[in-house]
Amino acid sequence: MVTGFGRGRIQNEMTACRNLLIAAMSLALLGGHAVAQEATTTLDPINIQERVESAFGTVDGYVATQGSTATKTDTPLIETPQSISVITKDQMEAQAVDSLNSALRYTPGATGNLYGTDNRGHGLQMRGISNSSGVFYKDGLQLKESNFTLFTA
Repeated sequence: MVTGFGRGRIQNEMTACRNLLIAAMSLALLGGHAVAQEATTTLDPINIQERVESAFGTVDGYVATQGSTATKTDTPLIETPQSISVITKDQMEAQAVDSLNSALRYTPGATGNLYGTDNRGHGLQMRGISNSSGVFYKDGLQLKESNFTLFTA
């Protein structure tokens, strides 16, 4: 009998503590909920617009994210498994480009020098491969060696 009486007393104390804790939590939750309902604010809508860059259009700024030359499709440059350098219009304007050589000045592995005896012709060489190799493409079609010399006025 003495053992049962002690266990009951401890159990009653634990039940009382548990009930007190439940009551305190209920008041805290209900009180916070009532305050939240009184302080309702309506916010103005925020419109987010994104301009999707296309590999076949112009690039705003210095960084291109799409390309079509390596894969011949409109593919993000991050998904192309090779090194790609894009020289944008904004970059050429900022550098005051007046020749192919000056446009390629900050492009690693690419050079553009005078081609032939006429000082208006420029040849392109990328990572040791010249335009006479026949490995350059324009609009998805392979360029012939005699068709790829840039003439400037």
